[in-house]
Amino acid sequence: MARSDINGVAALVLAGGRGSDFGPLSEQRTKAAFPVAGSYRIIDFVLSNLSHSNIEKVGIVIQFLPAPLIEHVGSGRPWDYDMADRSLRIMTPFVGVSETRWFQGTGDAIDKNINMISTEKDRDILILSGEHAYQMDYRRLIDHHRETDADLTVACTRIPLEQQHPRFGNVLIDESGRISQFIEKPERPVSPIVSTGIYCFRRSALLKLLDACRRPAAENFSLTGDLIQPWIDRIKAHAWIFNRPWFYLGNLREYFDFHMQLARGEIRLFDSSWNIMTNHSDRNFASRGPAYFSDDCEVADSVISSSCRIEGRVINSVLSPGVTVGKGSTVSHCVIFHDVTIGKNCRVEYAVLDKDARLADGSRVGACEPGAPPPLTVLPKGFQLGPGETIAAGAQLETAVTV
Repeated sequence: MARSDINGVAALVLAGGRGSDFGPLSEQRTKAAFPVAGSYRIIDFVLSNLSHSNIEKVGIVIQFLPAPLIEHVGSGRPWDYDMADRSLRIMTPFVGVSETRWFQGTGDAIDKNINMISTEKDRDILILSGEHAYQMDYRRLIDHHRETDADLTVACTRIPLEQQHPRFGNVLIDESGRISQFIEKPERPVSPIVSTGIYCFRRSALLKLLDACRRPAAENFSLTGDLIQPWIDRIKAHAWIFNRPWFYLGNLREYFDFHMQLARGEIRLFDSSWNIMTNHSDRNFASRGPAYFSDDCEVADSVISSSCRIEGRVINSVLSPGVTVGKGSTVSHCVIFHDVTIGKNCRVEYAVLDKDARLADGSRVGACEPGAPPPLTVLPKGFQLGPGETIAAGAQLETAVTV
């Protein structure tokens, strides 16, 4: 993936999504801070891509519940953004003496922060999401952007029409790759070429578009719906096709299905030549011991992170660091967050358990009758379930309850 270094580029990462489609998992964190693949956060992917691509100036815009993400990102040291020639800034809304910077949509967030991360020396601006899982060398995108002398280059992927979600933006292009139409969230897909939400703007063009599209303070201002879609035929916009895996974890079911595919080995996302970096000081991960497996445990098609202790059965599941599964217990088709304790003789199926949950001996979570469709069960952070207690399949508890 190595390419020559590219200068004159700044990046703005939009990482403030509320994640309302994730139920109780989003009560205490923004979507970009969600644990993913056991030992990572979703934002680790974009930050690792930026670091490997040698993008020197990065700003992260956060609006909803910023504390967990700020704590995770810190100074940016895990991604080498604490050096003299690199900078990382976290930008949150604030109430000032003469203005209030609360963001009314993605376009407004960009408008209010673009001058805080870029200067006239920057030729191009990357606009990225902190909520996607993928490995990309942004230098290839920028090279294409500059070779075509585009005002805007949209990184796209190909998805068959029957597999598309209504929230995807469809892109129509001509033989040269120039975009003729950008259709945000069509009721029915019209093109197999889909925007990944990764944009490279010529800085001067972006500033002109922001001036032309700016909305009154109380109105929502969307990057795609208000800026890109209506102006796409009036600027020089090109598509750049990204042919590697790209995952948009847009709701709870997609997040869960992603982990099930990962557990079965169907997703190849962790290329050792382009490693995903994370903050190993979080919950003292760096000094935790290895996972332990008893001689009578059973583990199949699963991802088991460091310091887990497995004495029961774990089937098609992803376990974050510090998870304990007691003797006689079965964990099947689950995503288990950090430091969850599952006692003896428990049964946990088709569930997502948030951090520090405690399941006493003999408890059941999400267990379905044979042949029944498996609805997802979600337990919030710190939930405690007493001996022999049951949480019905499909329950999504909003607050932690001590039983």
